Amino acid sequence: RRADRHRQLRRRYASHVDGTTLTLPALTAVDQLDILGDALTQVELPALTMCTQLLRIRGDALTTVDLSALQTADLLLFSGAGLPSIALPALRDVGILSLGLGMTTTTLSAPQLTTARSVFLFGLSQLSSLDLSSLQVVGTLNVGDTQLTSLALPQLTNANTMTVTGNGLLDNCAPLLVVAGAVPVGRRARA
Repeated sequence: RRADRHRQLRRRYASHVDGTTLTLPALTAVDQLDILGDALTQVELPALTMCTQLLRIRGDALTTVDLSALQTADLLLFSGAGLPSIALPALRDVGILSLGLGMTTTTLSAPQLTTARSVFLFGLSQLSSLDLSSLQVVGTLNVGDTQLTSLALPQLTNANTMTVTGNGLLDNCAPLLVVAGAVPVGRRARA
């Protein structure tokens, strides 16, 4: 399915994709975009910079999602067994970032993310690499049941609730959590 002419979608747009690829190369802004596809392997939104409400991408066969220009989103949700790697290189501000329970994602990279209301990374038994290196302010950060061996948040200055639990490999590393030069924090921390 190809929709070159759409630059902005200002209403709820739900798409159940019957094919393997959804490409919206000119889309720059959307209020709500809900994408689901049983056979969907690729989602290409290379020009999307802003989502004012919901961006949800679901699919068990997903292998690639291009959100390389996304800078801000209110609700950014991924679910389904697929999607081995999620790269959000331009994301700076997100209301809620959530990866669904049971996803096989091994890498999540959001190196420019500075502000988040909530980040939920729970039940991701394959997640072994996480880059939130620019995160400064977070309301809730929940990291649980992953394969992470380290969790560094060197820029974090303000957090309401942080929960790091059930990470067998992370629980044994030192320092467990590095937060803006603070002393190591145990399995559960409230900052």
